[in-house]
Amino acid sequence: MKSKKTKEELKTRVFKTEMPKGWEGDLDRLIDHLFELAYDRDWSWADLARFAGVNYVTVWSLGEKITRFPHMLTIWKMSKALQANITFVEKRPSVVKDKRRTAKV
Repeated sequence: MKSKKTKEELKTRVFKTEMPKGWEGDLDRLIDHLFELAYDRDWSWADLARFAGVNYVTVWSLGEKITRFPHMLTIWKMSKALQANITFVEKRPSVVKDKRRTAKV
């Protein structure tokens, strides 16, 4: 029997680098907003999939919160179909350089 992977194991597998804390909530809010825009237009999930040019199962999986780490291209296509302006920004960690010098031995 296969064991279920934890959220952390999935995150490590999908993303080779560590993601900033709390990014999942931002992504969930964005996806929820896209579905609200589709609802406001009286679009079904099938309509959203067709207009975005993505598979219905992909939209369904996002709507049911089965897919946790969607491709950014999928999000972009959905937002384009809904005429929503979104911009992906990579937040880079700020680095404070240590002014102490290490002694060479």
